[in-house]
Amino acid sequence: MRGIPHLITYHPRGPGLSSDYFHQADWLDFNMFQSSHAARDHDNGLYARRDYDLKPAKPTLDGEPRYESIPVGFYYGVSCEQHTTGRWTRTPAPRCPSR
Repeated sequence: MRGIPHLITYHPRGPGLSSDYFHQADWLDFNMFQSSHAARDHDNGLYARRDYDLKPAKPTLDGEPRYESIPVGFYYGVSCEQHTTGRWTRTPAPRCPSR
């Protein structure tokens, strides 16, 4: 809609950060990172800290963390294991369902 301001960000491919590409862009209102499904040890807090330390300061969020019950590297046919997103974000981390 014309005349109505909208917040704009960029959804990077994971693991990745929008700030790697567009942090200085005037149109980027907030940063987004994707902590991804490629490893068990991606500390999404480190992605957030990196963005918060940039100048000018902009909000940041994990637009695509590891999902519950989806195995690490699911696109490679890897078996399901407990994910660790909960440990990094201080929320409960459920186990993947048995098959």
